[in-house]
Amino acid sequence: MKVFLPLSIIALVSAPAGVVNAQQGQNCDQIVGQINNDAGAINRSANSYWMHRANYVDLIYGPSSRVVPNATQVADQEKSQADVEKQGMPGKVASLKAHVAAANGQGQNNNGQGQNNNGQGQKNNGQGCLTPAEQSTVVEPAHKQGKRVNFDQIPTPEAGEQNLTGPGPPAMPLR
Repeated sequence: MKVFLPLSIIALVSAPAGVVNAQQGQNCDQIVGQINNDAGAINRSANSYWMHRANYVDLIYGPSSRVVPNATQVADQEKSQADVEKQGMPGKVASLKAHVAAANGQGQNNNGQGQNNNGQGQKNNGQGCLTPAEQSTVVEPAHKQGKRVNFDQIPTPEAGEQNLTGPGPPAMPLR
């Protein structure tokens, strides 16, 4: 798992430009396969992130905080594993976006000057690789999951915060 982090950082830096350029010679089946791979990787990472986050919250605030003898240490391990998944997510989302752009023909040209085949916004050889069904069932959910993980903030206990797992709020003082 630790080997994956540097690869995802490399993907974050190089995926958008490099992937689109590499896709120019590939056919739609290959590009759609890579989109499916990217979406699967995002889904797996998102599921892992939410699992580790839920375990962390349970160990800090939930019933496990009273049952597990070293709950704080285990919670820190869960949080660090969630952080690894979160750090890799931007690279995975960037790779997905680059493959979708290649499938839609965006960013490809045949004159080397950044214009499409006729300079009027028409797409060339990558146009139409994704069906509307693939766009709505594969790409959009994966992109949404990636964004949710990227923008999530794991709650952390504040200094002096009361243990929230007790029987309820403190009793009001009597006059």
